[in-house]
Amino acid sequence: MPTDLTYELLQRWEAITEVIPMIDYPEEAIELEDWLNVYNTFASNRFDAEDASKEITKRGGE
Repeated sequence: MPTDLTYELLQRWEAITEVIPMIDYPEEAIELEDWLNVYNTFASNRFDAEDASKEITKRGGE
């Protein structure tokens, strides 16, 4: 069962994909609670998502 932290991370991930659509967000896998597929998608997007997250955070502080 996913935790509140999991859902917070998923919300952040989804927000990042709205700004940077080249990052995949596995909406269907999340709805189906296919956590292995979610993890694999995250792993393949990890570095792009981290860079985008840092950029979004930096912009919010300006």
